[in-house]
Amino acid sequence: MEDLLGPEDRVDGWHMLVNPGKARGHPRSGAPRTAPRSTHDNRDHDGRIAVAGRRAAARGHDHAGTITLWLLVIFVGIQFGAGLYEKLAIVPLWAEVPGDQVLDQIQTSGMYRAGRAFWPFVSVPVAILAVLNLVLAWRSKAPERRWWLTGAALMCGYAVASYGFFVPSMLALQSSGASWPAAEIESLVSLWTALNWGRMVVGAAGWLCALRALSLSHLGAWRPGLPATAKD
Repeated sequence: MEDLLGPEDRVDGWHMLVNPGKARGHPRSGAPRTAPRSTHDNRDHDGRIAVAGRRAAARGHDHAGTITLWLLVIFVGIQFGAGLYEKLAIVPLWAEVPGDQVLDQIQTSGMYRAGRAFWPFVSVPVAILAVLNLVLAWRSKAPERRWWLTGAALMCGYAVASYGFFVPSMLALQSSGASWPAAEIESLVSLWTALNWGRMVVGAAGWLCALRALSLSHLGAWRPGLPATAKD
């Protein structure tokens, strides 16, 4: 029987007895055989990677939205507090005097200085943040989306009213009001102060909606069972 076997067969037989893992056709000793992945397994693996990528992108979007919402709440709070103080304590000093004394009282009351040293650094950021929050809230699927969108929309309306009427009319009064008749000045002051109450109401409503959205975003982030984002 041994004579019927060739040299290579005898060598392979010896290796099979000493180390079965090194038999011909199995060059790697003891290496476990693994079945190749099927097409279904590959698709399932790729699908899980895609879902994980979408969830990571959603988390990054949520973090950016929360930071932007935080900034909106902070700046609107500063704006509303300062505006309320100005409306109650400063505006009556120049709005309740005769028309020929309005410009002098605007200067002495601090209204003129505040319009150049304070408001540009508060109202402009509020307008920018309102637009950013409106875009982010529109794209969001978070449970606080409705409050967030409402607050951002109200503050966008506040900004449109401010830069569409309140700011340009006040600048026009301060720059060229000295040549206006007293009756025209009194008419503008009456309209400005009356409409300013409505603007304050819009600002308060926008701030409260933004605060509500912020509180809901933290509830969703920290309490189990309240997901911060909608499921895929």
